[in-house]
Amino acid sequence: MSTFCFIASLHTKSPSFRSILRRLSSYLNVFYFILNAYVLWWSTDEKQLFNKHLLWIIVLSCHSIISFLVSGGFCLEIFVIQSCRFALYLILSNLCLDFLILYNQFQSKTNFWLIIDYIVDDLAILCGGFYYYHFNLNRDKKNN
Repeated sequence: MSTFCFIASLHTKSPSFRSILRRLSSYLNVFYFILNAYVLWWSTDEKQLFNKHLLWIIVLSCHSIISFLVSGGFCLEIFVIQSCRFALYLILSNLCLDFLILYNQFQSKTNFWLIIDYIVDDLAILCGGFYYYHFNLNRDKKNN
């Protein structure tokens, strides 16, 4: 939804509607990262999969904390470019994590189609985040 709202904001002529769509896109990014932080912090699927490896539990916990902090960067709007950079790295690492879970899916009791949905969602938010990052980077260059 975030990607759709942002791309729609680029193709609308009404400045007020464009502003609403961009703000909605930013808030949907915040929702995505808070939801991602929540899932990684309290989900038992990932922790059951990596319960024998303390390092992976620490990586998952740090990943969820950083996701929560990135969502705050999108809220503050001062750190949008830095948040976009961190977000792109987090989404790429989240994709790697999803592929690892998909690879080890038979050892855990995770739902195969749910993991596929996570991967598709991550790819969509990655494309939208990349577009959002370049838009804000170009806007920042024009303002300087």
